[in-house]
Amino acid sequence: MPKPNHKGFTLYPRRGQGISVGFTLIELLVVIAIIGILTGIGITSFSSAQVKGRDTSRKSDLNTIRLTLEQYFNKNGSYPCALTNGGLCGNGSTPQYIATSKTNNLGLSPIYITDFPEDPNKATACQPYYYGVKVTTAGLTFKAYQYTIFAKLENANDSDALATKTAPAIGLPSAASQTIGACTYNYWVSNP
Repeated sequence: MPKPNHKGFTLYPRRGQGISVGFTLIELLVVIAIIGILTGIGITSFSSAQVKGRDTSRKSDLNTIRLTLEQYFNKNGSYPCALTNGGLCGNGSTPQYIATSKTNNLGLSPIYITDFPEDPNKATACQPYYYGVKVTTAGLTFKAYQYTIFAKLENANDSDALATKTAPAIGLPSAASQTIGACTYNYWVSNP
């Protein structure tokens, strides 16, 4: 015999079945599959956004270093060419490369820049920015007159990484990339 509910309506169960409570196994599996697909899409999008954000930071960092180097040149008549070990960058057509960091900041910090930029991804060995410089000698005076700063963009499809660019002032890299040590760098800025 049907029972009335608390509002006075009579509930009639289906023939041969009691009142259904809960979800079926198939309904639960469908919901779990949908949640899994959405989570996978979200993680992929988030990871891609992080890579693009780090690459944008690298481009901004190199531009900041470039502007700081121009300030240095305006005051000193030369770009920095001293290595951290006390040696000079060398001269002639062979460019010398210096891995930059907060401690190896080309002598720019704290006079020309307060916080020297570093690559946002410090987890891999191929992430320091590299400063390449050509030096000329006049007597005993060394003057750095051309430079290029290199970075490695993570997004290989970035238009700046793949674009055919004019070779930088020091004659390197090629139009696509530059290998320094064991690392291949695909983005750079140079002095005009």
